[in-house]
This record gives sequence, structure tokens and C-alpha cells, in this order.
Amino acid sequence: MSTPAAWRERGACVGKPAAWWFSSGKVDTEHARSICFSCRVRSDCLWSQLSWEEELRQTFPGMFGGRTEKERKVLLRLRGSEALA
Repeated sequence: MSTPAAWRERGACVGKPAAWWFSSGKVDTEHARSICFSCRVRSDCLWSQLSWEEELRQTFPGMFGGRTEKERKVLLRLRGSEALA
């Protein structure tokens, strides 16, 4: 995984309106998701956000790594259940 500054600078979202990733609108969400899925640092973005403390994750509930907050909560639950196995 790259250092935070390095992968963020290479994101496909750089220079795009932040509102696309932090909107509750379906059009913006799907547009952001399509950009995320073509991004070469998508996994760095997703796993970085998943590693944040709960309070920080709730502060930034937008799209990260092509996943919505709801989708990331599912991933966190799955990751937690794997750790228990």
C-alpha cells in the first residue's frame, strides 16, 4: 500500500467535484462509483477508510473505493467475523 499522500494524489477523483462522493443522490453516487471503479488506487482508498476509527468513518460517510457507507459497513462486519473465525 502507498503512503496516504502518494495514493491520494493518483486518485481518479482528483480535480472532480467532492459533492459527487458525498451526495445522497443516486446520479452522483453512480457517477462517483464509475470513476472509482476505473481508479488504480481504489483498493488503497477503500482499505484506508475501513481502517479509520468508527467516529472518523461517521464524519466522512461518502463514497470511498467505489463503496457507499452501507456497503462498507457490510465489509467491516465480514472482516470482523473473519477475525473471530
